[in-house]
Amino acid sequence: MVKKYKVLVSQKAHSDIQDTFEYIVNNLENHQSALKLLKQVEKAILSLEYFPNRGSRKRVSKNVGNYRYIMIDRYILVYEVKEIELQVIIHTFFYSPRNI
Repeated sequence: MVKKYKVLVSQKAHSDIQDTFEYIVNNLENHQSALKLLKQVEKAILSLEYFPNRGSRKRVSKNVGNYRYIMIDRYILVYEVKEIELQVIIHTFFYSPRNI
């Protein structure tokens, strides 16, 4: 049977996503791009329910959680997989003009 993980979005990540959307709409005046990015983020987050380990590993430090990230266009979604609890916690979302 396939495991289904509960995906939780932290308040910080929620604010990061909202702030990014508002910046693209208000400062770049590109509502279509903002909507496209929002759909991509939503699709990535929903995919974590069944594929929590799809992102690349991000070592924070030894023995500190299972942190991963997904590149979405030029943005990075950082999350933690909690295997025992069957949870994925989205921690942050930010712009990165370069690869990490």
